Amino acid sequence: MNRLKEEVYVFGNTEYTPHLKTIYTVKGIIDEQNPNTSIWGIPNISLCDISKSEKIINTVNNSRAYQVQKRLIDDGFTKTIFIGDIINEYPAEFESTFLTQAQSAMRIDYEALLHNLDNFSDDLSKEEFKNILDFRLTLKIDHLSAFKVKINQQYYEDFLLKCDFKALIDGGAYDGEDSKRFIEFFPSYKQVIVLEPSDSNRLLVGRKLHNYPNVHIIKACLGESNGYIRFDGEGTSAKTVLEGGVKVEQRTIDSFEIDQRTLVKLDIEGAEMAALKGASKAFENPDYSFAISAYHLPHDLLNILKLFKSSLVKRKLYFRHYSGGICESVLFAI
Repeated sequence: MNRLKEEVYVFGNTEYTPHLKTIYTVKGIIDEQNPNTSIWGIPNISLCDISKSEKIINTVNNSRAYQVQKRLIDDGFTKTIFIGDIINEYPAEFESTFLTQAQSAMRIDYEALLHNLDNFSDDLSKEEFKNILDFRLTLKIDHLSAFKVKINQQYYEDFLLKCDFKALIDGGAYDGEDSKRFIEFFPSYKQVIVLEPSDSNRLLVGRKLHNYPNVHIIKACLGESNGYIRFDGEGTSAKTVLEGGVKVEQRTIDSFEIDQRTLVKLDIEGAEMAALKGASKAFENPDYSFAISAYHLPHDLLNILKLFKSSLVKRKLYFRHYSGGICESVLFAI
């Protein structure tokens, strides 16, 4: 059958949805969070209005890809296809998308990353790391079947809670929830430094942390050097940009010169490597540990691991993945 004439439904309005219009005749889009009756000129319809025999392409990929896939199949939609399978069939149509770029990078990095398996300190790290490598390489959704959506449980694993942290540097605090949890897990803390360049996010942080002592909320980004950069966006999508946005201060991790047991947490939308390059002193200080989001840029997994391994301080390495999609992978160096 000529796929250009094949009729399908699309679950989710993501960056992949408009690309599917070039391959299929899209009869409808199912976006349960969108109140509009049409998207991209295509009807936005309810899942209950679709026959179980229709083909549905699941474009959800960030955090709940596997959960959506399982839900559709469990609901009786047996012709459910994950977007990764379509990308594998039509790679040229999706070359600018996040999944395709992640797959291209993994084809380059895969063998080098496999050699890091034995560097992890527990079997769960090795298992989850291998599953994520295989998903990124193949885009086959079954590699995500073991993962649950645990975004609100990130960072504070048993191996981290065994440490006696006295300070936190929270880069990319969003609403301050991770800083609040640090305070609750480490009640004898001495200081918490929260960096958040977004005005709206900083208000959220202030409301959540205003009752706690020794919390310093700074309007700044973390980066490779001290100075100023451009910053744009709000919420979880706020990030540094080359042009536009607003001018904000940039600080290095080393500029804080903390002399206590410190946890550095970074989730800064692709600026993690730049921030780590501004932590050369901290890297060689055994009192510093790191919890780093390692999924924003295609080569982040390998680049961050290389940086950890280059340190003279031999920290224990762990890996955890907190979603049923491509996002929320965290590398720990404790």
